[in-house]
Amino acid sequence: MAIDAGFGIFDCPGSTGIAAVTTALSFTPKAYLLWGVSVVDESAAVDHGSFMGMTDGTSEFAISMSATDGGTGDTRRDVDRAKVLVAINGDDATHARDIEATHSSFNANGFSVNFSTVTSGVKIHWLALGGSGLTSVSVGSALASALSVTGLGFQPDFLVAFSAGDDATPTADFDSYQMFGVADGTTEWWGAAWNGRDNSNSVDSQVDDGGFIGQHGNGFQHWESSLASFDADGFTWTGSDDDEFYYMAFETGGSMSAAFTTKATGAAPAPQDLPDAGFVPGVYMLVSGSKVDHPPSTPNGCGWAMGVTDGSAMQHVFRTQVFNQRQADQIQDDNHVLAVGKAHGAVADAIATVSAITDSTPTITWTTNDSGADEIGVWYIETASPTTSFAPVARRTSALLAR
Repeated sequence: MAIDAGFGIFDCPGSTGIAAVTTALSFTPKAYLLWGVSVVDESAAVDHGSFMGMTDGTSEFAISMSATDGGTGDTRRDVDRAKVLVAINGDDATHARDIEATHSSFNANGFSVNFSTVTSGVKIHWLALGGSGLTSVSVGSALASALSVTGLGFQPDFLVAFSAGDDATPTADFDSYQMFGVADGTTEWWGAAWNGRDNSNSVDSQVDDGGFIGQHGNGFQHWESSLASFDADGFTWTGSDDDEFYYMAFETGGSMSAAFTTKATGAAPAPQDLPDAGFVPGVYMLVSGSKVDHPPSTPNGCGWAMGVTDGSAMQHVFRTQVFNQRQADQIQDDNHVLAVGKAHGAVADAIATVSAITDSTPTITWTTNDSGADEIGVWYIETASPTTSFAPVARRTSALLAR
């Protein structure tokens, strides 16, 4: 059975307290992910602060990283094991938390989040999952050195993970890392963004198909964990390190899959069929590190992008830092699904839109393009709503109701 899925963007409220995010579909989520960059509209902004969070309603984890445009003491990473959202930005010397929130409830048409620290208007992207096709889901944490997770109570068939590359809550003026990856038992990939402490030469990003999570920076791979097996009550991996990662393990009956590809290189407009999902997806996510190799032998700038679409609505976040320059920037919009590049001002070298999903190889089109075959990770979700009839699998706008 397929999965109910909804995605969109909501604004951080202007006051603390519980806020409800409502989807266009009438289903009660079983889990959701949050992510974004610290901007309040679709204009590029200096400094960057990106964030990710996840919850299954029982456990919640959040990471954030920041870099300052033109500053010193200019990087930080942050983690919280009891919140679904923390966001720091490189707009001051302390990199203080601009947003903090915990999960409040799953609702009949969405979910509620309890904000304890707010920065009004910051755009927060979300993906909510539920339905009878999502048999089981569990969110948790593990040290990469553990090499296995047990006790889930079900055998997963898909895995999402993220990490800030640390085994304890980092302090200010740390190298900043952000990693996100997926695995389906056959294909796996993870993307990484890195900004070195007080060093404009130490900026990098990538997508790697050698594991589902790891850590990369300064032109080499610190560690990488590769899925060995999905087990009766958990999962096992190879590749050890003392760093911690956070996971969302799913039992879907095969309604999620992963793929790894490279960007089309033809002149714009350049249509590109994505790899075969194994089913007709209703929603898919794309991640790019704006790199053509992994791991790159030398750092040459950061260009991290993450987008989601149902073949109609689309949204993405994109942040950059120029190599050998203290120029950190960020942008988001709901007019594109993915960008690549490392230029000042978060100006993309290539940017993609989507076409209606009619088969198992969705098509994106690079409306601006360059000749780089940048590596891209794909996460496919088979949804309960038929994609060929353009049913509202997701909406890019969502209501936010303060209580």
